[in-house]
Amino acid sequence: MGQKINPIGLRLGINRTWDSRWFAGKNEYGKLLHEDVKIREILHKELKQAAVARIVIERPHKKCRVDDPFGASGCGVVIGKKGPPTSTKLRKRVADITASDVVITSSKSASPNSTPPWLPNRSPNSSSAASLFAAP
Repeated sequence: MGQKINPIGLRLGINRTWDSRWFAGKNEYGKLLHEDVKIREILHKELKQAAVARIVIERPHKKCRVDDPFGASGCGVVIGKKGPPTSTKLRKRVADITASDVVITSSKSASPNSTPPWLPNRSPNSSSAASLFAAP
């Protein structure tokens, strides 16, 4: 029989990092671990249409920071037509679970009109395809 390993544990340090970034003593570790599991369950359930692949939870002193729940398909799917009240509702649901201050952040801080990093920057006046490949 072959030895089975956890694929996440194998990749830690190579091309992946921890999903939870915090430290706790013996008395608080179990409580915080259960809170993390509940937070992930709620966010995956609420954001099913957003196809969230990974939720990173950081816990600085007396705070709970949930990073990049919008990373998979974009902020617009999560926020929806109603705007910021939806994200406020999510923050309140997470705050009900934990006694810490909750902050939900997104790494997609670029504006929707910005050029993706794989495309060259073009001026609004240059509309020809030749300008894409022209030397700077």
